[in-house]
Amino acid sequence: MANERTCISCGMPLRQLSDYAANDPQKNWCRHCAREDGSMKSYEEVLDGMSAFLARRHRQSGGPHHVCEHDGETAGVGRAAAVMNRDVAEIRRRLKDAADPAVLASMRRAVPDTKMLGVKVPLIRCLASTWAKERPMDFEAARRLFTALCADDLREEILFGTFLLAGHKKRLREIEWRDIDAWLDHIDNWETCDQLASNVVASSVAANTRLQPLIRGLAKSTNVWRKRFAVATAASLNQRGRFVPELTLQICQDLMNDDNPAIRQAVGWALRELSKKDEELAFAFLREHRDGMPRSLMREASEKLTAGRRKELLT
Repeated sequence: MANERTCISCGMPLRQLSDYAANDPQKNWCRHCAREDGSMKSYEEVLDGMSAFLARRHRQSGGPHHVCEHDGETAGVGRAAAVMNRDVAEIRRRLKDAADPAVLASMRRAVPDTKMLGVKVPLIRCLASTWAKERPMDFEAARRLFTALCADDLREEILFGTFLLAGHKKRLREIEWRDIDAWLDHIDNWETCDQLASNVVASSVAANTRLQPLIRGLAKSTNVWRKRFAVATAASLNQRGRFVPELTLQICQDLMNDDNPAIRQAVGWALRELSKKDEELAFAFLREHRDGMPRSLMREASEKLTAGRRKELLT
């Protein structure tokens, strides 16, 4: 069936409520790929579970398991999981080979709590491009692989998956909120946050108005990276031919007085990007909020305005 939903982890068809993790159709993975609490297993856990299942069947049958008609779907899930694990393992090997201890040491000083190998972004982008040429895959496969690469919260794997998925530009509008929400659980630094927003999600949000209030809703999150993601998406909505000023200004207004400097800096970025597309609109917003906006943010947000307008705002 062309529109049939499948598990983003193993590819199993999700045809009825009991197929979903925790019987929850908002989750886009199956019951076999879920832990007891409904969260998604890592791919190592999925592969271990499938290996154990096949071993049991082998013992029960007294020999090599013959796949009958009723087992076809389960066997297909096992093959999909095995292929996915093989790809994840190979990507991880390539990233580890590209790691630089000096880069890792420098990054650890900047973001000490992020799990990383120490590979610079241009090299990750190059590795992802090479992979896409060697092993072409459709959009759905790239989406599942990206979800798999998010599972271990490793910076380089998340960035690799982001760049791989970004190559499917014409299909990004098909990304659903449940995908975005699940990916955000694995974002814990500004780099993966901003790259996912600018390379993947901004295109989805610009093309799908149903996603726009959900992105704005992230501004009310208690998680700093979800709030940052809202602003990073807002900034990217006015790049690369896109122009979505209303949502950008709504998110900027929601977060311009946030306590976290990483959020305020992103607001400045979003307003600078908007001013490149519509200086009049950005100037009007800044003038309206001049008395209620932090002075440092006003300086950053007005950098791309003409000298006369910037002087008016800062004096």
